[in-house]
Amino acid sequence: MKLADWFRNKVARFLLSKSERTFLDRFQISEQRTRTILDSAYNAFIGMNSDGLITDWNRQAEKTFGWKDKEVLGKELADIVIPHKYREAHKKGLAHYLATGEGPVLNKRMEITALHRDGHEIPVEMTIFPFEHNGKHLFGSFLHDITERKATESKLRSLYQDLEHRVQERTQELALANKQLKEDASIRQRLYEQAQTANRLKDEFLATVSHELRTPLNVILGHSDILKDPATSPEEAKVSINAIHRNAQIQVQIINDLLDVSRIISGKLQLHVKPIDIESVVEAAYESVQIAAKSKNIKVRVEGPERLKSVGGDPERLQQVLWNLLSNAIKFTPKGGNITVKLSNVESRVQIDVIDNGKGIDPEFLPYVFERFRQEDATTTRRYGGLGLGLAIVRHIVEGHGGTVAATSAGPNQGAKFTVSLPVLAAQLHEGFTTSHFGYENLVETNPEHPKTLDEVRIMIVDDDADTRNLLSLVLKKAGANVVTADSAQKAFDLYQVFNPQILLSDISMPDIDGYSLLKMIRTLPGSENLWSVALTAHARPEEHERALAAGFHVHISKPVQTSELINTISDLLFSGDKKPSPQDRTL
Repeated sequence: MKLADWFRNKVARFLLSKSERTFLDRFQISEQRTRTILDSAYNAFIGMNSDGLITDWNRQAEKTFGWKDKEVLGKELADIVIPHKYREAHKKGLAHYLATGEGPVLNKRMEITALHRDGHEIPVEMTIFPFEHNGKHLFGSFLHDITERKATESKLRSLYQDLEHRVQERTQELALANKQLKEDASIRQRLYEQAQTANRLKDEFLATVSHELRTPLNVILGHSDILKDPATSPEEAKVSINAIHRNAQIQVQIINDLLDVSRIISGKLQLHVKPIDIESVVEAAYESVQIAAKSKNIKVRVEGPERLKSVGGDPERLQQVLWNLLSNAIKFTPKGGNITVKLSNVESRVQIDVIDNGKGIDPEFLPYVFERFRQEDATTTRRYGGLGLGLAIVRHIVEGHGGTVAATSAGPNQGAKFTVSLPVLAAQLHEGFTTSHFGYENLVETNPEHPKTLDEVRIMIVDDDADTRNLLSLVLKKAGANVVTADSAQKAFDLYQVFNPQILLSDISMPDIDGYSLLKMIRTLPGSENLWSVALTAHARPEEHERALAAGFHVHISKPVQTSELINTISDLLFSGDKKPSPQDRTL
């Protein structure tokens, strides 16, 4: 049989495309024509006999492997195209086929590594098939150099991996961004809700302030009209005067609470610390609420040991704490109720419990009971009044003394208990207790007792408001002082040189020349170093207080002021024991 016959019958069925098989069948090619076709084939073709020797080598094989056919024909295939590391496996595979007629690589398309003439390895796609010719075992193989394809695949694989990596990175970034967006959205929502709550509290607080200021103001204006009526009887006038005074005190308390909160926020709330007996503070607070308690037929009793340990603190501020707690208890306790103040020594602390059987506190509101501007609900605001500042001030003052305050309640209508715990004096001294230790400034010592009299004391009042001048003049003259007044800084400067006052009582905000400039002008005059200066102003913020002292005023007093406090302040200055005035950090 000719080469064309076995090639057409044996090989083409396995390896050639349909068009190639049709082509061969159609033309019944000869051996020479078959050779021509093989040489023109796109793939390399190698023939091998059972001894492993090369029997056929087409032109594409020459191009692929770098060997001419005459150089390789009759030579062992393994030495020409198979890398050294695979040659042993090739020989074993050939022997196995010859012995058994089986070969795992036969009649299959596969990728292998072949060897080029110059020694470099090349990837090829191969199909190998067995056939017989003249009773001999022969093998034919088509091979195709896939170096470019492999390079392309490698690039594609690299691009895919890079793309996959980028997709993963981007996915992670998007997941992180999505998480961040969710967190940001959650934060924004929380901030929005907090802002809404703050706005609501602000609106409620402003409405409450307006209500709490307008209510006593309405009473004051109403009773003022009654007093202006000539037909008002002495008994009616007395009722009106008491009502005006009581409601003015309410307004003063509201303003003082607002000022205290402002000082707390700015860190300027002062403690005038000294050793004190807590019993005297409790007694003063107890006496101050008796009228309110009796008006509701509420019994207030104090229980405790005969003697409590001493504490170091500001008696007025601690009295303010107890007054707030007792006032709250009276406010929220029904008529005929009971309030108990329990005093006790607990190790190195003094404990004060204020217990009532009133309306109690909702458990959900307990965590907020000491926060500024917080009240349990609108109904409480309307029914009981107040700004919601008292307990916030209480907490700050108590903590400023190194103490703690806590509230407990079993719930609505179950009463409430407020517990104040203060360190005893020995413990405070051991811990280095000072006002600055708690963030407060300027310890002020209490002056020794002296007579609160202003007999023949020369006082010059400077204020552009006529009613204020007249009121202050009347009060100080009744205390025995020799008083002159001026409605402007320039008039006061001229009057000073004639009157030579011992005390300058001046407003700050005045037309043309303010109180600071007036004091500066006076200090240029001979003898002014002996002048005591008091700033009496409606500017009550901590920074205004500091500015007044920095300007040279010895005392800063905020309007409104109790007449007794004004007289005592002036008396304190005159009887301070100092030969020459020096600024003191004192504010009312």
